[in-house]
Amino acid sequence: MLKLTQRLKMNEEHNQRLSATVDKLLSESNERLQVHLKERMHSLEEKNHLSNELERTKKKLEEAEQHRADVVKEMQKARLEVENVKRQMLQQEISFNIQQTEALTRWAGVPLFSFFFFFFKRCHPPTFSLFLYFIKKKKKKKKKTPPTQLP
Repeated sequence: MLKLTQRLKMNEEHNQRLSATVDKLLSESNERLQVHLKERMHSLEEKNHLSNELERTKKKLEEAEQHRADVVKEMQKARLEVENVKRQMLQQEISFNIQQTEALTRWAGVPLFSFFFFFFKRCHPPTFSLFLYFIKKKKKKKKKTPPTQLP
């Protein structure tokens, strides 16, 4: 009976040690799981934050692209307006030159007109063809009468 009591006592001590070891292992495992859970939660929060930031950045990029497209359209409109103004100014200059030439030829005769014609052709080749066009246009409108010369 003494042996049985000792054996029971040893079994109980052994069970207590095993229970303590199991409790210790469970608490360590629980701590590791808690740390792992905190890490996962932190990762999830960071992922959500980065996703929100990415969405905001995408929206800003889309707005910037739209703004850029609007600016490009405005620049194209401005270029067209500048070209139109240049064209109008060139036409006005040509018209003025024609008027000046007509005035000079009325007063000075044909030799000065020939000199101006040659000079204009040499100095302003791009506008020379427009000049000729306006002269032809004016000739069609006018009656074919010789220019008068003043004494």
